[in-house]
This record gives sequence, structure tokens and C-alpha cells, in this order.
Amino acid sequence: KKHMGFFNNLFKKKDEEHIHEKRRNLTRELMDNLNTTDFADIQKAAKQQPHLPFFQDIKNKEEFQARNEISRLAALMAADDMDFVEACKEIIEHADKGLKINPNSAYLLYFRGRSKGDLGQLKDGLKDLDKCLKIKPDYADAYVERGYIRQKMDNISGAKNDYEKGVHFDSSLQQQVNSYLNKKGNKDNMVIPSGITFKIIVNPSLTENHQKGLRY
Repeated sequence: KKHMGFFNNLFKKKDEEHIHEKRRNLTRELMDNLNTTDFADIQKAAKQQPHLPFFQDIKNKEEFQARNEISRLAALMAADDMDFVEACKEIIEHADKGLKINPNSAYLLYFRGRSKGDLGQLKDGLKDLDKCLKIKPDYADAYVERGYIRQKMDNISGAKNDYEKGVHFDSSLQQQVNSYLNKKGNKDNMVIPSGITFKIIVNPSLTENHQKGLRY
């Protein structure tokens, strides 16, 4: 039985590795196809989805490719298909490339800021998110991520203010805010006003890195 358990676990691990590798390859193929898109078609898609941050204010095809790579890394992270820290580092690298082309991209500043925050570069992450919100004052996700960085810096009043703004612009972020508040056990004194909140129970529990990945 011990030997069978060992081999079952071994095969299971190989199957999981195969699934992760397969998804990495599939997302790479998808991104390669998207990267061949004509810039005129990209601009057309942007006009059709004016409120989607991904498409807002893209300067050229190279910036579009940088955004594509960030979205691919975020998807892999959410599916637990790559290491969380490595994904954050790569997101920052691609955001840097895009920001050289378009220094005022709220989308790129948002992803670079939150990724720096997740790597513990709190002041730099805060700086990026500050700039992001000056460019796009209704960027709900950016408020929540800035609030999370402020929470980690023990700026509780600042965090609460950002969380409230984030939920104001997008009430679906309430559950994410709750998960951040629970990390410090201070939910009781930082209640964010909202409508109905749904909680999903996952069994087995998600790893902490997997929970972080799902935020992306």
C-alpha cells in the first residue's frame, strides 16, 4: 500500500505538472496570435469597449504586446500555473517596457504598482498607484490595491478610505476587500458599506499564493 501510494502521488504530480505546462503553452499560442493583430483592429476594439482599462489609451502595437504579456502572466498566476513571485517580477518587466512607450498608461501603472506591493516594494508600489489614480480617478481596482498597500504600511485610515472608494466604483470588489481586512484580523473596526456579500467556500483551501493569484 505504501508503494502504491507513492506511485499514485508521483503520477498525480506528473499529471498536474503536465496540465500546468499545457496551459502555459496554450496561453503562449494565444498571445502569439493576438500579437499579430493589426493596430487598426486594436483601436477598433478599444472604441467598442471604452470602459475596459486594458484597451484604454494604447499608443502602439508594442505597448499592446506588453499589455498582452501582462494579461497572460496574470492568467497563469490565477490558475497557479507559475510561481507567484516570478510572475510578479515578469509583470513588472513588461510594465516597464510598456511605460517607456506610454508613461501615462493607467493600466500599466496599476499592474506594476500592485506587483511591486506584492513583492514588498511598498513605497514604489504606492507611487505607481498614486499616479495611476491621478490619470484615472475611477479605477476601482487601483483604489483597492492602494488600500491593501496602505494596510500593510499600517495606514489604517488611508486603507479604509481607499477601500470605500474602490467598492463605491465597483461593488463586486467587496469580497476582495473583506479578504484583505481578514488578513490583519481588523474587520470589525473597518466595515466597508455595501450590498449583499457572497462568500465562496473552497475545499480544499486555496494556498495563500493561489489566493493572491486569483486577485490578478
